Amino acid sequence: MTAHVYLVRHGQTLYNLMNKMQGWSDTPLTDAGIAGARQTGQWLRTVHFDGVYSSDLGRAAKTCQLILEENLTTDPAAQVQLPAFREQNYGYFEGMDKQLAWRLTGAQLGMTTLKEIVTVKSFDAAKDLMKAADPYHLAEDHTEYWQRVDAGFDRLRVDYHRGNILVVTHSNTIASLVDRFSSINVLADYPKNGSVTRLSLTDDGLTVDYYNRTGADQEY
Repeated sequence: MTAHVYLVRHGQTLYNLMNKMQGWSDTPLTDAGIAGARQTGQWLRTVHFDGVYSSDLGRAAKTCQLILEENLTTDPAAQVQLPAFREQNYGYFEGMDKQLAWRLTGAQLGMTTLKEIVTVKSFDAAKDLMKAADPYHLAEDHTEYWQRVDAGFDRLRVDYHRGNILVVTHSNTIASLVDRFSSINVLADYPKNGSVTRLSLTDDGLTVDYYNRTGADQEY
């Protein structure tokens, strides 16, 4: 089997605008986020999606709805919301300024940014460090995170053996997947709101076809 999974990051939200950690918490799309979601829908308007999924968080579900409203070949009622495709749970750090959150997370190793943690360690290490720094230990470590996300892709394998699948999800989830299954330096070009990343899904794993595409001049 080979199916193509179109990963789309949701449109801009209020917390994106304010540079805050969002995770499992949720804020609405801004006007720019709504317009951006519709624009992504225009880029993908001629792509027929055999399956349509989104995270069950409002920002992703709304973005998916807006994309489908622009699509010429896919039933808008096809959307399925799955918690498996949520963003990482940031626990105590939800809603916190991003710079402060990563400074507190990296303090145990003398590091101050996500880029520094990932460059010296890894994305998985960043998840584990956040869990350790969370006084309530509500944040997901890498084992908890991948069990959830992998279960989502296992469902796609069962439901679809070929064709195109739309999955509207979140920036850190897209970055984590691309980092895990390719050699792309995602820190140099983090997933943009409304961007499109395509994966090839087989029985054996995932490969990245392209990453973080935006613009009407791109091939999708």
